[in-house]
This record gives sequence, structure tokens and C-alpha cells, in this order.
Amino acid sequence: MYVRLNYMRFLLAMAVLGFHANIPAIPLAGPLAVWCFFLLSGFLVSEILYDTYRHRPGDFLINRFLRIYPIYWVTFLLGIALILFLPEGTRQGVANLYWPESYRQWFWNLTLFGVGTEGFMWTVQPAWSLAVEMKWYLVLFLGSFLPRNLLLAFYALLLTTPAILHFQFGEMYLENGAGYCFALGAFAYHLKPRIYPCVQFISLALLPVFLFVTPLYLDVHIFQYNKTLVWLHFMIVPLLLFLALPWLSKKSDANRLSEFTGQLSYPLFLSHTYFVYILTVHFDIALYSWALVTWVTVASLVLSILMVFCVERPVARVRVSIRGRLVPGAVLLSDVPLPKETRKTPA
Repeated sequence: MYVRLNYMRFLLAMAVLGFHANIPAIPLAGPLAVWCFFLLSGFLVSEILYDTYRHRPGDFLINRFLRIYPIYWVTFLLGIALILFLPEGTRQGVANLYWPESYRQWFWNLTLFGVGTEGFMWTVQPAWSLAVEMKWYLVLFLGSFLPRNLLLAFYALLLTTPAILHFQFGEMYLENGAGYCFALGAFAYHLKPRIYPCVQFISLALLPVFLFVTPLYLDVHIFQYNKTLVWLHFMIVPLLLFLALPWLSKKSDANRLSEFTGQLSYPLFLSHTYFVYILTVHFDIALYSWALVTWVTVASLVLSILMVFCVERPVARVRVSIRGRLVPGAVLLSDVPLPKETRKTPA
């Protein structure tokens, strides 16, 4: 079990929550945390593709479907309920809670395919990042059928995309440059780089500095995509996580607290904007305040706990049963006859 990675995922989800509730206090932490999620996805998806589900593409696709969609669809239905039962004027608050206005928007909201981050109204605001992940899951999946050298060359090319987007086209790279993070995560799995422990710990210590401190000190925020200082944060933070990943991904015995914390991170990430929206509009809690951060955290944790017990864990049991399937044609060790000299003779 990746005990440390579970805690890291939870902390990243909390960074996104804090960003939406109090952007001026942590002006880059949310988007940077999302890029860290992309890197972890590149690492973990590569691992399950090549280790857990090797030669089992169908089971891999079922696993990813069950990991993403049940929790997402429940969150989406909660958003639809909020739109139906709360006043019209609250629909376009800070949470960007929008009713799909066409069949195409319903399809995009439900499938997470066919849409980018710009110009589309999400019912679940953080779902834009899931749409990015789904595209890269598909890339990683198709890449698993390629020769390893060709695949690594493709990932190496992806590392240059944010620089090209920033310096040549001046485009927003939060979505378009995400391949940088997935490539770093895939490299972490395929190359298993030997990084000195001191470098790992220094990188881990610098992560919160670049997430929370330097954006405030340098007075940069998420809406300044054209600033080189913002771009550098998007380059440096995933690189620091990459360097710290050998320590974070060290496996250890099962830990219930770690497992539960990891399970909370996904529904917490998806649902917290609903409470930003409810608490600011209906309870008059000031937007961009620490009081809002506190109340949104409490409410989101309560809902996330309910979703873990009612949705995540029942689905996880199905995923575990799929993970344990045998590859067609595989032979159990117990079915292999032992050599005569090692067979036990009856007493």
C-alpha cells in the first residue's frame, strides 16, 4: 500500500479546497495541486497498466471506469439537485454550478469526453481536470501497446510542451501542458530513477514553499498565465514531486487511516465547491475568508465520508474482485505438479 501517497493526495485535495474558498491567501495552490494530481495519475496508471493489468486491457478499462464514474455521477446528481431546489440567482456563483443546456452539454458532463476547460459550463466545477485525465488515461492506455523505447521518446517530447505553449504561443497551459505531468509520472514508473535521499527530502520540503509561500511573496496568481514566474511554478512544483516520489511511493503494510484518507480525497476534491457556493450565498459567510475555509472543510468532509461508505467502498469491492482475476490461460501454482523428489508421501 502507498501509505504516504494516500496522505499526499488528501493534502493536495485540501489545497484545492483552500484555493477555492480563499484564493487571495493561496493564489496558485489549487491549480498547482491539480498538476500534482496529474503526475500521480501518470505514475499510478502506468503501474497498474504494466503490473496489475498487464495483458488485461479490458479489466484495466473497467477498473478506471469504476474508479472515476460512480463517485463523479453521484456528485453530478447532487449538483443537479442544488440547481433544482435552490434559487435561480445562485446558479452562477463562485462554484460555477451550471445546468447543461443542450444534449451535447449533457453528454459532455456525463462522459467527461469531448470538451476542454475553456468556454464550457461544468455542473461539477473540478470536473474539467477529470476531462483532462480521461484523455491522458487513453494516451497511456494506447501507449502501453507501443515498444518501450518509442513510448519513452514520446514522453520525453511531452516534457517540452509547456515551454512551447508559453514562449511560442502564449496559450493557457493548465490543460494543454498537462502532458508534462503525466510524462513525469510515467518516467517515474518506467525509469525508476535512483535519487539521493537528501534530494528527495529537500524536494518534499520545498513543495509547500512553492505551493503556498512564493506565489504570495512574488505577488502572482492563477489568472496571470503569461507571466514567466507563474509558468516557472508550473514547471518546478511537478518536478519537485517527481524528485520526492521515491520516498512517497515506498510501499508499506496496510494502514486503515491512510486508506481512509486516500478514499476521502476524491469525493472531497469533487464536492467542496458546492459548499463554497451554499455557505456564501445562503449563510452569508464572507467569500475568500478563513471562516469559509473552515466551514467548507467540515461540510465537505462529512459528505465525503458518506460517499466513501455508501459508494466508494461497495464499488471498491468490485474493483478488487476484478483485480484478482486470472489472465486467460494462466495456471495456478497449486495446479503445477511437483517434481517426484519434492512430493510429500502419505503418512
